Amino acid sequence: MKSQFMVGGISPRCGKTLFTLGLIEHLKGKKTSVMPFKVGPLCADAQLYTLVDEEPAVNLDAWFSRTGDLQQIYNRYGEKADVCIVEGDKALFDGYNCMKGSTADMAKTLGLPVVLIIDAHCQSYSIGAVIYGYKHFRRFTNVVGVVFNRIVSEKQFAYLRQACQDAGVECLGYLPERLEEWGDLPHNGLGRVDRMEWKQRLGSVAKAIGQHVQVDRLLEQTTRIFPCAYSLPFLSDMEQDMDPLPGKRPRIAIARDACFYAIFNGVIEQWARQAEVIFFSPLHARELPEADYYYLPGGTVERYAHLIARNRTVLAGLKGKAEAGARILAEGGSIVLLCSQWQNRFMDGPLPLYIYSENQLNYGYRQLAVGADVLRGYESTFLRSKPTLQAGHTLTCRQVYDLTNTRPDYSLYRYKNVYASTIQWYWGRSDFFALWEGESK
Repeated sequence: MKSQFMVGGISPRCGKTLFTLGLIEHLKGKKTSVMPFKVGPLCADAQLYTLVDEEPAVNLDAWFSRTGDLQQIYNRYGEKADVCIVEGDKALFDGYNCMKGSTADMAKTLGLPVVLIIDAHCQSYSIGAVIYGYKHFRRFTNVVGVVFNRIVSEKQFAYLRQACQDAGVECLGYLPERLEEWGDLPHNGLGRVDRMEWKQRLGSVAKAIGQHVQVDRLLEQTTRIFPCAYSLPFLSDMEQDMDPLPGKRPRIAIARDACFYAIFNGVIEQWARQAEVIFFSPLHARELPEADYYYLPGGTVERYAHLIARNRTVLAGLKGKAEAGARILAEGGSIVLLCSQWQNRFMDGPLPLYIYSENQLNYGYRQLAVGADVLRGYESTFLRSKPTLQAGHTLTCRQVYDLTNTRPDYSLYRYKNVYASTIQWYWGRSDFFALWEGESK
């Protein structure tokens, strides 16, 4: 038995992350170990949890992973913690296809009760109808309590607490209105200044939670049997582990530092069963390590591209490896390292691409047929790309699709053995090493 629950919201930006981070900080002060999870595909959101722990939250995404896989991941990571907290994505019932992949759907998959976070700005007693609707909209959704955010007075909270009582849902407390003091979390990546400032702010949030939220009651209400029930997989789902690669174990070098972090859980462990895994920092490394494969994950790469561009040794090394036929994959903002031009900066990369930024965010799930398999990924970027004409370069483009089989503006580019796109691909279900053979196991 342990406390385990989903933090859901009635709107996308209601304060779920702020509350969850503050609660973890509060529980750490009580010597209680917490395992955080994050619903959805965004590694940047999961990275925010390094503010309260050494490791990011574990991403749980229903479009990437099968039901049995999600339950297995949850049980494996949550086993050693006293409390498991899963922060939801968007509003409670919003998924990639109506309710499919939603926070409520994930709560059902994992058998978790839901604690609702409600932005109380300009709200009063009428919020009771909304709470009642969220509790009864789907019978399988077990809403056990409500925490209000941005409360301006005890009088307002009294009306909202009465609304909870009349809706049949327990009110567990509130966070006061301190928008100027706490501000908005940096969802586009954590710089050193961001990290220092937010570590201090989360101490203030944790103190407010200790004063205004019934934490002991919340933990009591959400105590359940652990591990969660495991759904037996279909026969086709049981072949999850990739076979060892034939011959000598190849070496894969993975870019990893404050800029390169968008790697989904378990992928590195999976690759380590097939190959020798090493890490390097394009930001700080003095030379490019020798390897058979180079993986450049996404992150806040474009934010620090001007700093990375100064490391000419690594960039020249990548270009040399690309021209020599090394197998390289760049995802998300890492495409900047391999392009010929980024904004008004000449990068001299192996790919004849002009990369620039626009104000319009391009986001959504993406899929691409690779042999007999379908490679799945997610895109969330302001980057745009245009091929440029350069002598001696043969750039091929493979069209990707969204969930409606519409072709977005982006492709998977290939030059020799170099693949690059602004999409973050999920390798938990597909064979990374088979990408260059045109098929997946």
